[in-house]
Amino acid sequence: MHSYRVVLFAALSLIIGTTCLFLRAPVSAQQPQPRLVEDVDIIGNRRLRKEDILYYIQTRQGDVYNPDQVARDLQTILSLGFFDKVGTRVTTEDAPRGGVRVLFEVRELPIIRDIQFEGLKSVTESDVLKNFREKRVGVSKESILDPVKLKTGERVLPR
Repeated sequence: MHSYRVVLFAALSLIIGTTCLFLRAPVSAQQPQPRLVEDVDIIGNRRLRKEDILYYIQTRQGDVYNPDQVARDLQTILSLGFFDKVGTRVTTEDAPRGGVRVLFEVRELPIIRDIQFEGLKSVTESDVLKNFREKRVGVSKESILDPVKLKTGERVLPR
């Protein structure tokens, strides 16, 4: 009778063990494998070199793809002050070897080549430019056209 219990216990253990193996296999297959960044590219830049922009971002080729880090990298690029916040974006696409290609598409802000003031009567252009410098408006020749600084310059203009 004792050997009967041993055989029954062994058979029951075998059945439970194989059932656990079959139940575990689909669970582990559903977990996604981490994808690697195969390429990081910058397009749309004309004045700044690609290497200079890549210096400021953390996502690198060969790293595990992290969408949160890519979003932080986009914010870092925008905080440089050279790019349009509306026209600059990041996209990802499947790479040939199963990884991810991260593509930063930038739109550079234009450079102010000349400033002209229309309708000045009692104030000279040099006085307005001096006022801009004193109030630290940031609008001057050969500077980057920032719409926020432009609005600040409009408020500082004498009426």
